[in-house]
Amino acid sequence: MAEVTVSTVGIVPGIDALAASGLNVNLAVSLDAPDDTTRAQLLPMGKRFAIAEILAAADRFQAERSRPVTIQYCFFKGVNNSAEHARTLAFVLGARRMHVNLLRYNPSGLSLRGLSYEPASDEAAEAFVAELRARGVVAHFRRSRGPDIDAACGQLRRRVAAAV
Repeated sequence: MAEVTVSTVGIVPGIDALAASGLNVNLAVSLDAPDDTTRAQLLPMGKRFAIAEILAAADRFQAERSRPVTIQYCFFKGVNNSAEHARTLAFVLGARRMHVNLLRYNPSGLSLRGLSYEPASDEAAEAFVAELRARGVVAHFRRSRGPDIDAACGQLRRRVAAAV
């Protein structure tokens, strides 16, 4: 049987509903920052629920479903990829049995807010994961698939506006 993972930006009532559903699925939460201010800058939904609330919901999911939660973390150069960000993320996760899935940003042009992000360097990414691992956090890089055809994580979108 195939494994199914439900991915969310951290909609707390949805995580709780998924935990109570009895469905045989895994949960991945796109955190993308170790603090609420940076997260709100990156994710429009980041303002709705605090990281502490999201992680509490993830804890409830793990307790109910007995499945570790994956934390998705996409690197953006100069935004969320410093050693201090890694230390803060390790602190926020604490002793939780969660896996951090590190993603390299796939450029996709201007954001909805008109910002342009860049991927972090390989050196910065390696330093980040080393900081996490030094603090006991299980983390690895997810292999990017599809950037050559604009189909990688974060790139699935229209290039031109649809006719109305």
